[in-house]
Amino acid sequence: MTLEQALIWVASGGGAGIIAFLIIERWAWGLSLDPKPRQLLAWAISGLCGLAALGGGLALGYQSMPATGEAWASVLWLAISTAIGGAKLVHTLAVLGKFTRDPYGGRIEKPPPYRPH
Repeated sequence: MTLEQALIWVASGGGAGIIAFLIIERWAWGLSLDPKPRQLLAWAISGLCGLAALGGGLALGYQSMPATGEAWASVLWLAISTAIGGAKLVHTLAVLGKFTRDPYGGRIEKPPPYRPH
């Protein structure tokens, strides 16, 4: 994987979400949060990772610089929203892999191993 491919993966391929959840899993304060604030923290970290990947791509010349303020706003919004969307997808896949439904619609945890470590 080249640096350009890595930046694209982080910015738009779910990489920012994976990085965010890896950071939170290794951060005692992040793990101590309730689920909703932890998810919001993951979105914030994902957005920052997306912006960092965009900045790296722009600085290294992999992407052209936006010409107007409107173009900058669009590019920044797309970088943040795509990174957060990837984080939501990663979270959804992790949660759906861990839980299943009983015949009455209740959520039950699958027995380990539900995901590889």
